[in-house]
Amino acid sequence: MATRSAGNEKSLGHGQKRQREDEPDFSNPTTLVTFIVGAEPNTEKFMVHKEVACFGSPVLDAALDRTSIEGDVLKYTMDSTTPRAFRLLVQWLYSRKLKVLQLRTLSESPTTTHQARVEAAQSEDESLAELWVLGRELCIPDLQNHVLDKIFAIYRFRSRIPFTTYHYIFKNTSGWCGLARYTIDFCLRYLEPACLEKHQIHFPRKLLVTLTMSFTKQRDLRVESGSAVLEDILPATYYESNNNDVILAANEEPEGIFE
Repeated sequence: MATRSAGNEKSLGHGQKRQREDEPDFSNPTTLVTFIVGAEPNTEKFMVHKEVACFGSPVLDAALDRTSIEGDVLKYTMDSTTPRAFRLLVQWLYSRKLKVLQLRTLSESPTTTHQARVEAAQSEDESLAELWVLGRELCIPDLQNHVLDKIFAIYRFRSRIPFTTYHYIFKNTSGWCGLARYTIDFCLRYLEPACLEKHQIHFPRKLLVTLTMSFTKQRDLRVESGSAVLEDILPATYYESNNNDVILAANEEPEGIFE
């Protein structure tokens, strides 16, 4: 949820519309917006030039579309995102670039221990997913596309799959948005069974159901095209054995399946 407040401002008259410049020229550099970001009590404040915020997002442009006296500081509350995601948004607003720790070489990484690198990588994965959702909220498709490029670049560079983001993605997006579809297709293309077993706790039900449906659709397409033939299932294949040793082995649960 986003709210705004401001002092010493006059609303535009009826029928007036502020002209949107091609890009910020900092002609009014002291007019700032204080963004109060995050859910209580873990909020952080970010100061951003108003013209930079308005140029970067049509949503912010509409919300802050008021004339301001030089030196005004507007306030805008965003409790639906996180400070770490908003910090990346500020990078984007000012530079149209994102600094991604995982795309640096190991020698440039500020972290030292393996555990510290893992935790930093997971936090960055999660902040990128949050940033994509924030980009949707603020109607910044260029940012969303840039984030997707970075997520895939991390996989190419580090061979890491951002499992810890999957619950967040499928809780905060529709199943047919770009990020969700990318995640589904990525899993279908690159995910190995051992990875799914090892990281099963990170796979939400919605993702697992969608993956299962995709597999069955692909199976049907292969059958229809003649590239695969399905044999009937015979109950005898699943008969219980009279051999006690075989029975004991069959009753053992595969390791990791129900952990």
